[in-house]
Amino acid sequence: MLWALWLAGVISGSLLPLDSKELTHTTGALHRTVHIVAFGVIAVGSSAWTLGLVHKIVAGVGVFGLAAVIELLQYFFYGNAYEWADVREDGVGVLLGFFLSALLSLLHPSAR
Repeated sequence: MLWALWLAGVISGSLLPLDSKELTHTTGALHRTVHIVAFGVIAVGSSAWTLGLVHKIVAGVGVFGLAAVIELLQYFFYGNAYEWADVREDGVGVLLGFFLSALLSLLHPSAR
């Protein structure tokens, strides 16, 4: 349930107008960190729903695709430039989340 709320929060927060993002302090120095953490948590959550390496990879690719689509929606909604750096940071978060999930699976094989 928490993962679904986090996912909804990241999507809705990402699609806020720039003025709102400045109020929530998701611009400026923390911008990169917010992207990495937000999509890292989504990747860990999506990995928890899957069994097997192939399914985890597919889930990670899906989360990365979500990041790319969110940037595209920002372009269409607000006329923002497509921010490849944001997609890159989201990808870093997905990779870190994937590796964290794999590490947790190795340390606690009985846990999903």
